[in-house]
Amino acid sequence: AHADAVACLSPLIAPPANDTCADAMILPGSGTFTGDNVNSSTDGGTLNCGVLSGNIGGGRLDVFFRITPIANGTVSVDTCGSNFDTMLSIHTGCPATPANQVSCNDDCGGTPCAPFDSCVTFAGVSGTAYYIRVAGYAGASGSITLNVSGPFAPANNACANAIELSD
Repeated sequence: AHADAVACLSPLIAPPANDTCADAMILPGSGTFTGDNVNSSTDGGTLNCGVLSGNIGGGRLDVFFRITPIANGTVSVDTCGSNFDTMLSIHTGCPATPANQVSCNDDCGGTPCAPFDSCVTFAGVSGTAYYIRVAGYAGASGSITLNVSGPFAPANNACANAIELSD
């Protein structure tokens, strides 16, 4: 007689919809946005994004967001409020590579965020699409809080987001 083998498999959890640069979530402009990088893949890379980033390929388990300024001006992006050690980079195309990297940061160092949150500021060019890559340092994952500010269209720029006026 022999015992029947029983296999226990964990259910597969789909990666986030913005798992790849080509599927970047389009952000409407300035604001605070949330998401996660749980079960995501690694679709990009950075260069010189913190002292140790070269040892781990500039972060792993990344997700992407896309912003487009409507005027030239300063764009600020940070991951303040995320619950894991993030790495943040800005790119002008897909795939996200060191060749199209505009800016990157591993740790803000506690100013203005927690020590392991990331923050970047760069000169945005009107009409240019920028891809925001949020990755986990050394493969970390969790909930992302992404704060974006810059010269973007107002939130009610689209008919679907119209603000109702009273008499």
